[in-house]
Amino acid sequence: MLLPIPIPDPDPIPLPAPVGLLKLLLILTFILHILAMNLALGGGIIVAATHWRGQRRQSEHHLRLASELATRLPVALALTITLGVAPLLFVQVLYGQFFYTSSILLGYVWLSLLLILLVGYYGYYWYAFRWEKLGARPDGHTARLRRASARAPWVITGSALLLAVIPALFANNITLMLQPGRWWELYRTSSHWNWRDPSLLPRYLHFLLAAIAVAGLGVLLHGLGQRRRAPEYARWVMRYAGWWFIAATVIQYGVGVWFLLSLPQTIWPLFLGRQATATAVLLAGVLLSLVAIVFVRAAFTAAQPARLAGAAIVALAGTVSLMAVVRDIVRDAYLAPHFRPQELRVAPQWGIVIFFGLVLLVGLGVVAYMLRLWRRGQTPARLGGGETRA
Repeated sequence: MLLPIPIPDPDPIPLPAPVGLLKLLLILTFILHILAMNLALGGGIIVAATHWRGQRRQSEHHLRLASELATRLPVALALTITLGVAPLLFVQVLYGQFFYTSSILLGYVWLSLLLILLVGYYGYYWYAFRWEKLGARPDGHTARLRRASARAPWVITGSALLLAVIPALFANNITLMLQPGRWWELYRTSSHWNWRDPSLLPRYLHFLLAAIAVAGLGVLLHGLGQRRRAPEYARWVMRYAGWWFIAATVIQYGVGVWFLLSLPQTIWPLFLGRQATATAVLLAGVLLSLVAIVFVRAAFTAAQPARLAGAAIVALAGTVSLMAVVRDIVRDAYLAPHFRPQELRVAPQWGIVIFFGLVLLVGLGVVAYMLRLWRRGQTPARLGGGETRA
């Protein structure tokens, strides 16, 4: 006997704004959050690999880069947390009965997210601001650079691995949220993971590779900023970071195909011609990522690489934005048999909506101002590269 799917009723309180506007705000705030998250998680992975390689090869360039990026990781993670509040609220407003149910079914697995985040966050700060105790900050002295403590790469590696667990928790929650038919099974078996979903692993890898690719471009920008002080070192950083971006993006194409074909047969054909909008959005996102690769590769040998790097960043931002739209299309396609956001009751409260928009803009302005002040405080000596000869 098939049991009815226990989907709770939507919140009886009407939505304060039209569904289309709320979905637009969800996508826009999610893009801001995901860009910061990519820099925090992908940056941690790149820094860990860079530090290990520098320590093994006694490479000044690698250790210097790890040192310079270290103080940026806590900032990126703080931005990730701050910018993650708004999209999470919009998900709860539009899809609350699904998100809350899947979160409850995951139980302690979902609640462990906070502990993992705190420990990983602390590791980032420890690595960034306790170099003296870890013995890893170069401070412009080659001898000290070569006596880097063996503990330092373990700290950043452990933090990056811990933070890489968080996307796995979100992937479990999101995939379970979209499949109410699995709820009874998890409830009766007291399971707290959704590993049986064939799209879970490729979804997670797709997420992880995107983080590395975006962080690679972020490191490339850092290299551009070093051109006046250390031209040779700057060129090395740009090539090193560019190859991180290119490699992650190329691998992403294979994982993306795997992810697409792992979706239900009612969904993946939407992106292969069945629905014009879905197909166009996905194709445009892929093409923009190819454009970004071309610009990054050209920047390696260009006399003036700043414009090419800027064009690559614009192209990648377009890719991330379009993939956020793809994500929304997939979510609604999954839930279509059970729920359509357009059916929710709406009673517009434009005063609240305008107030939210103003607060959002002011908040983003404050964040930008704080980042500007922070960047001014990052002197060459503090970054460990002011006196080191590249």
